[in-house]
Amino acid sequence: MAIKCFGVICMANAFKEVWDEKFGNNLYRLRIERGMSRVETAKRLHISPRTLKRLEEGYIGPRLSATVVLYAAETFQVAVSEIFGEI
Repeated sequence: MAIKCFGVICMANAFKEVWDEKFGNNLYRLRIERGMSRVETAKRLHISPRTLKRLEEGYIGPRLSATVVLYAAETFQVAVSEIFGEI
């Protein structure tokens, strides 16, 4: 079965996948660079360790809550832009 693609929708989905992957990779990198466990980081971000794992792996994106992004910036002492990186 072929997937129907309607320009903007396909671009939005592709962008979402790249966005989620970049966010997850940066979140993981920052956590490891600071020697933090997943449990410790999840607690500081006010989310479950499972949710953090899913964020880091790109299965879900930061759209679940803007506060997660803000807590991450505060936890890792970086600008929000560093968490998202360049797309």
